[in-house]
Amino acid sequence: MKLAKAFVALKNELLHIKANKLDPDWQTARKISKEENIEFKAAIHEVYEYNRAHGSTQIEKIVQINYTQPIKALMHYKERDELNSEELRFVTVLETVIAGTARRGIADEVEYHQILHEAKEEVNRFYVRLATDSIRALAAERQLKRLLGKSKTIQLSLL
Repeated sequence: MKLAKAFVALKNELLHIKANKLDPDWQTARKISKEENIEFKAAIHEVYEYNRAHGSTQIEKIVQINYTQPIKALMHYKERDELNSEELRFVTVLETVIAGTARRGIADEVEYHQILHEAKEEVNRFYVRLATDSIRALAAERQLKRLLGKSKTIQLSLL
């Protein structure tokens, strides 16, 4: 019985992924995500080289934990093709934020620890903005539902 449920769940997930891939919005988000991911990886490589040149001995661990881990967490440890268009946009923005922060630090010849600190701050600001926007959207949705529930006149005027 468990195997049958797992099979149905897998089938449904594959159908969802296939439907996403047919959506033009998803295709655009995926294309942009691929392009930005290339830039992100290049920036991370620059950070790696910069940190190594400035004496960091555990650079691979530092880069993994502090630059790529937030991206993986945002993706819920899924592959990009499994994400919907909104999730792809969030990942793209976060990669752009981290890459920009890292490259700015390198250009300004900031100590590698400070680049890491600034990248963490930017990631935290991103998550706060994301959470704030989500809370606002939920509050607006709840308020609209309350208004729609109170009066049929409001329902008709909104339509």
